[in-house]
Amino acid sequence: MGAATKRDARTECAALDEKVLLPAGCPHLEVAEEGETATAVLGARRYEFPSSEVVLLPVANVTVEALARFLWQRLRDRWEHLRDRIVVVEVTVTETPGQGASYRRSL
Repeated sequence: MGAATKRDARTECAALDEKVLLPAGCPHLEVAEEGETATAVLGARRYEFPSSEVVLLPVANVTVEALARFLWQRLRDRWEHLRDRIVVVEVTVTETPGQGASYRRSL
């Protein structure tokens, strides 16, 4: 179980690493993908990114708190079959040393 769960956690983190993270649930941000371009509009500002570099997250804001909860949910979904062996999962996301947030819940 240990090696597989570590691999799953690394896979989830790698999917976000070095990507532009956009909050798909933000009521103030309009996000659209057309072809190979992702466009984000916030008020009068418009930003364009290569789609391959963007991850749309089902959160209202991209914060360490929201990322910790999002990753916990992804791991919970991956580990559904391990519910009888894993009791609690805690995910910690750090911005800088000493600054971060954790999300901890039972599977």
